[in-house]
This record gives sequence, structure tokens and C-alpha cells, in this order.
Amino acid sequence: MQKLTKTVFWISVSALFLIPLYALIFDTALLAPFVTSKTVYFRILVEVAFIGWTFLVAVDPKYRIKFSATTIIVTVFAIIALVADLFGVQPLKSLLSNLDRMEGWILIIHLWAFYIASVGVLGSFPESRKIWHRLFNVSLAVAAIVSIYGLFQIWGWATYHQLSFRIDASFGNADYLAIYLLFHAFIAACMFFIAREGKLKFSSVLKWLYPLLAIIFVFDIYETGDRGVLLGVLIGAMASLIAFAIWGRNKSQKSRMWAGGMVVIILVGGIVFWSVRNTSIVKTNPLLGRFAQISLTNASDQGRLFIWPMALKGATAHPLLGWGQENFNYVFDSNYNPSMYGQEPWFDRAHNGFLDWLIAGGILGLLVYVSLYVFLIINIWKSSLGFSEKCAFTGLVVGLIVNAMFTFDVLANYVGLFMALAFFETDKKGREAPAIEQMVQPISSQSSAPQSPSVPKYVALSVYAVVFLVFMVYEFNWRPIIVASYGNAALDTCSYQYPRLDLFEKAFNVDTYVANQDVRENFHSCTDIIISNPSVATTTKQAFYNISVNQIQKEINDAPNDPRSYTDAGSFFDQIGRFSQAEPFLVKARELMPGKETISIELVLNYLYQGKVSQALPILSQLYQTSPDYGPVKPAYGIALLISKDALLASKVLSDDPRTLALARSYIFSGNAVRAITLIQDFIPQSGDPNTLLQRARVLYASGDVSGSIAVLRQIEGMYPQFKVQVDAAINQAEGSTTPKY
Repeated sequence: MQKLTKTVFWISVSALFLIPLYALIFDTALLAPFVTSKTVYFRILVEVAFIGWTFLVAVDPKYRIKFSATTIIVTVFAIIALVADLFGVQPLKSLLSNLDRMEGWILIIHLWAFYIASVGVLGSFPESRKIWHRLFNVSLAVAAIVSIYGLFQIWGWATYHQLSFRIDASFGNADYLAIYLLFHAFIAACMFFIAREGKLKFSSVLKWLYPLLAIIFVFDIYETGDRGVLLGVLIGAMASLIAFAIWGRNKSQKSRMWAGGMVVIILVGGIVFWSVRNTSIVKTNPLLGRFAQISLTNASDQGRLFIWPMALKGATAHPLLGWGQENFNYVFDSNYNPSMYGQEPWFDRAHNGFLDWLIAGGILGLLVYVSLYVFLIINIWKSSLGFSEKCAFTGLVVGLIVNAMFTFDVLANYVGLFMALAFFETDKKGREAPAIEQMVQPISSQSSAPQSPSVPKYVALSVYAVVFLVFMVYEFNWRPIIVASYGNAALDTCSYQYPRLDLFEKAFNVDTYVANQDVRENFHSCTDIIISNPSVATTTKQAFYNISVNQIQKEINDAPNDPRSYTDAGSFFDQIGRFSQAEPFLVKARELMPGKETISIELVLNYLYQGKVSQALPILSQLYQTSPDYGPVKPAYGIALLISKDALLASKVLSDDPRTLALARSYIFSGNAVRAITLIQDFIPQSGDPNTLLQRARVLYASGDVSGSIAVLRQIEGMYPQFKVQVDAAINQAEGSTTPKY
């Protein structure tokens, strides 16, 4: 039975060493291909490692971990998150999240299990620091591959997944890539100091390789255009250098002065850049232009200046345990600032890790979240690491904190944070650990080893491990992957003559909460395309329509107080010309979020298309008083007034836009009021959301503006190349060519 124990041990070790490869994992055959693939991969390996550790603990007490302050705080973090989620606004969503995020409590408990398994398994080695050095080297090797991928994008050898000037490599998101590289830049710096002291094999080579890697990582961070992470790198580096210069009393005076000089260089460089931020060289460069836009006052470019006050106000409603994870959208809805009409239409994060946890877990959640960083700093300086390594790790923590002030937590920084917590927990002085030879020798040869468990106990533990692992992998990983696969495959056929309804039905039949919302949204978009496609049979259109109606109701049942659910439902019916069916959904959305101009305008357009001008006018009058600068308000109000025969007031409202006034008059006079109404769409701020852009393209096409519709479709294709097949098919249809064959 000792052989079984040894096998389980090395399986757990292997799983932990395979975890860093998550950064390379993505599958474009899935919905949300980057987040879904990486998170599921991470979860499965954590489950393998953790279940293996529980098996080891049951058969040998030497694998038990000590209940240190760090372990307690990590455990309390998971418990408070669970309680907050269970008593939150939408518990199921808080626990399971969705495909776009793949977070929620299920990620938190996996992070806890990752920490526990890492401490219990890797900490059992006689020299745990050496095994951690190997793990860090594996992670750095993977990061090097990811960085090379980013360089290939810069050189034009690989395609970008999002914006064409911000690299995203295998993460599909520039911001996620940046925070991943921040962690590894500081790890490379730390490993450099270790190699310089000759503590690693091939130190003579590695002491040159690590700085090169750090430079490449920082260069790639710059190329991501992530301002928060770049600030984190710079401030974290300054923190490391300042700590070295001030407290490095055992270091040479020359090295301490060098560290202080580097701080001065960073500060001077920042001042010089800030002084030339308005020059043409900076403004014409997309990346430099982004960094030059950093401001605490320019709200038009910084949605955070709107949502941070919302978060603080929302926290007062649920101060102790917050709203639960994944529920910031309710804070956004209830505290919406009408001045945000130029920002993203919906926010599900506060874009500040500390405020996000204040909302998700209340004061208790925030305190324990902050405690993770505090205990990490304490453990760094209490560890037996060299002074230079301590400074490097301190810079890492400072960098993570600075980044958390400007964005939300994602898998990349969570993995880095919990890996660091586990490393310093196993590195504490005085930890008793058996020698590696003891772990691989038969238990009978160890004089102090406990008696070997009985065969029935081994069998029971083996059955437990297999059954529990299969359950976890199937229920929380395999089913979401299956749905994401069916959903994506079905989506690719939406523009064909014979769309695959059966694939969507398979996805819906799996019925896993984490994927339902994403599949429904894509299904509704697909239904829009199919209904407008003349080559699709009427029976097929009806089948898609019937399922959409059913799924709309299910989504509303899942989130009955979320205005987005009602807005999406109303938009769906509007897009297919079912205005009377759209109306009650839009009315409800406006009741839930009366201050959001986009919902009001959507309802106004619905009323105008139905000829209910008298119901649209009060809403427009109110918008004209409260939000006159919102693009479509004046045109919509003026056109509605023209339709209602109030030409005098319409002329006053549209006095600064004679062209729109003249066009609207001519259309209405000729009896084409619908064409006049579509003029309003030209003034709606173009969101980067593909569904919003697609809606605009359809409206333009329906009004006869084919060239305008195609232009918007080209915009979607440029921003979201993953939708190229669907967009090209829509363009072909708009131009009158034949529909692609399935």
C-alpha cells in the first residue's frame, strides 16, 4: 500500500507543477474561449492535487499542515465569501458566476484548496524552498512562451484577439496578460538574486537569463497598454529599491546608492513623460496616448471616477457582508449616475479590487481580503530569504496592490497571490519535514513512521478520491465545457440557410447555471439573424423564436430584479419588429433603472415605432431637462414633436442641428416617419459591445441605409475578429449576395 501512497503523492506534485501551464490554455471552439479554458484547466488540476492531499493526510499525519495565522486567514477569507454569497442578492450567481468571468465562490474555494494542497504537499519536502524554486522556474518558462507569443503579435507573426495595438497573447485580454506578467517580472527579479548567490543549478547562466526575462515581461506589459499594471510595476520596483536603499545596512554603500539612483531615474522619467504628454509624438502613438490619459479629473475617459462613488454608496446598503460576489451590477443599477451615458452600458465590477470586495463581502470581506496582503508582507520579512529577495517580493506585493486599486481581480493575479502565500507558509523556519528518502522508502523502514493503515481503509480512501474527483470534474468543469462547445458550434451556423438548432437545444438541455446566461444571449442574437434571413425556412424561424421567448422568461426568472435582463428582452423583440411584445419589458427596465438614458431612449424608439408619440413625449421632455447633452435626446425629442405636429417647439429643440430638422421634416412630410425615426440612431453613442453595434446595423439596414449598415458591420469585424464568419455572412446578405451554404 506504500506504493499507492507514493503514487498519490507524486500525482499531487505533478498536478501542482502543471498548474502554471494554464496560461497557455485556450480553445477557440468554446464560448468565452480564454477564460473558460484556463479556469477549467486550473480547477481540475487543483481538484486532483487537493483530493490527493486529503488522501495523504488520512494515511500519514506528516502531510498535515499547521494552523498558522496565514492558513487561518486564507480559510476565513473563503468562509466569509461563502456566507456573503449565500445571503447576497443572487446567491446562485455568486456561487457559480458565468462563462465570461468564471469566478464566484467556486473559484475562491479552489484557490483555498490550491493553497492548502501546495502547503501540505510541497511543504513535505525536506528542502521545500528548492521544490518551490523549480515550480517558479516552470512558471517563468511558461511566461516566457506567453511573452514570445506577445512579441509575435507585435511583429505581425500572430494575430491580435482584441484591439490591434494592445497585445493579449494567449490570454485574449490585454489587461489579464499584463497582470500575469507583473507577477512573473518580480519572480524573475527574485530568482535573479537567488541565482547570483549560486543557490541554483546552472546559476552562472540563469543569473543572466532572469534579468532578460524580466525586461521582456516589462516590455510586453508596456505593449498591453494597461496603465494600472504599468504603474504597479513602476511603484513596485520603487518600493523594492527604496527598501534596499534604506534598510540594506549589510549591503555595500555603492549598491544602496545605485538603488536610490534608480528610484530617481524612475521619478524623473515619469515627470518628463508627464510634461510632454500633450505633444504630437505622444498623442499619435496609441499606447503612449493611453498612458498620457491617466487622470483623476478626466471623467470622460475614466469610468472609474463614476463607479467608485457608486460602490462606496452601495456598500452602505449592505455594510457587514455586502451584496455577494457577482452582484455589483445591482449596485450599478441602483446608484446609476446619468452622466455615465458615454461609458460602457453595463458594469459588473467596480474596477478596484478593494471596492469589489467591499461590495462582495462587506466590511468583513474587505478586511480579510486586505489581510491576505498584510500577512504576505509579514511572512516575507519573517522568512529566511536573503535581503534582496525580500525586497523583490515586497515589490511584487506592492505591484499587486497598486494594480488592485485600478482593476478587478482575475485568475492570473489570484493564482500569483495564493502561490506566494503558500510559498512563504512552507518557507517558515522550524517546519518539520521528512527527508525525501523517507517518503519513497517503505513505511516499515521508518522508525518513527505511524503504523500503515489497513487495507479496507486504503480501499475506502481510494473510492472516495475517485468518486469525489469524478463528481467535481463532471459537475463543475465538464458540463460547462460541453455547453460552451455546443453554444459556440451552433453560433457559427446562425447565418447559414440551415442553422443548427439542435446544438443550441443540446446546450440548453445540459442546463448548467454557469453557462445559461451566455448561451441565451448568443441564442437571441442568432435568432435575430435567422429571422432576418430570407433563405431560412419559416418553420425554422418559428422554432428559434419560440425557444427565444421561453429562454427570455427563464433568464428573467433567474434575475427578476436585473434591468439588463428586461432591456435585452425588449431589444430582442424590437430588433425583430415585435414592438408590442418589447414594450412591457422596456417599461419594466425603466422602472428598475429610471436614470439610465439608454433604456429610456430604447423605450422612446419603441413607442415611436408603434405610433405612440403621446407616450414618448413625456419621457423625452424629462430627458431634455435632465440630460440634454446625451446625443439622441434632442433629435428624438425634435422628431417626436414634428410627428405630433408641434413644429414650433421642434424647431427650437433642433435649432442647433438644422440638417436633422430638415431631413426629419422631409421624411415626415413624405409619409416616411419610420425613416425619420431611424435618424435618431445616428446620435446614439456607439458602444463597443458587439450586440449593441449589431442592433444599430440592423436598424440602419431596415431603414434602407445599406451602406451605413455595412460600415457598422465592418466596425464589428475590426473590433471582434472572432465574429468574422458571422459578420461576412451578414455583409453578403446586406449586399444582396447569396447566403453561404452550410
